[in-house]
Amino acid sequence: MVSTIIIIRLLLPSDYGLMAMASTFVALLATIGELGIGASIIQSEQISTREIRVISGVVFITSLYGLILCSFSAPWIASFYKEARLTPIIRLMGFVFLIIAYYAIPGSWFIREIDFRTKTQVDIASQVGGAFLSLLLALGGGGVCSN
Repeated sequence: MVSTIIIIRLLLPSDYGLMAMASTFVALLATIGELGIGASIIQSEQISTREIRVISGVVFITSLYGLILCSFSAPWIASFYKEARLTPIIRLMGFVFLIIAYYAIPGSWFIREIDFRTKTQVDIASQVGGAFLSLLLALGGGGVCSN
């Protein structure tokens, strides 16, 4: 929370506006791209190692498509909002899909196995790491990329 307050003071309102515009598209794409795969892992009675491998492959390919779609559609989205600065932001945000690909299966597996301690530790570490990185970027003049 402290880092958020500091970042709010360092960034311009236009940085938040740009991030909101870019986040709308990426969040919609992420929702579609998840395909309910996490829920299927959690709710299945039995799941084999082979099925996990296949699911991991599907998640990775879907995430790769999300990255590619962000890259190619970024200029179109920027023209929709009449804001050329969105193009590199959306392209950069597309890399989030690759991070999601490595988190989706283990995160669902922790819930399935009722291993909330490990899941919580990973979630907290990622939140603290993200806040620290955002703060460093904001202090270094990273602008909208700090958000």
